[in-house]
Amino acid sequence: MRTCLAATPEGATVAIVDLLAPAGSPWPFPDATERKHYHGEQIARAEKEKRHFAAAYHLGRLLLDDPDNAGLKLRRGEARRRHDGN
Repeated sequence: MRTCLAATPEGATVAIVDLLAPAGSPWPFPDATERKHYHGEQIARAEKEKRHFAAAYHLGRLLLDDPDNAGLKLRRGEARRRHDGN
């Protein structure tokens, strides 16, 4: 498969695109707002159903977008402790 890569500046980063790839993605990557909504719903469901491992997972996913959020870290730690049975 052939590629033709191009680099374009985007703020403090550089975007690399394959000029030969079809335009648009059939599955676009969700933005931070969509991820927050999805994982927030999953956390609420997991906590309600006492699925602590799932809650910790989704809290960790939110921390990828907001790594300094102390409240999320605290909730994830509590979910991990509950999962471990401590």
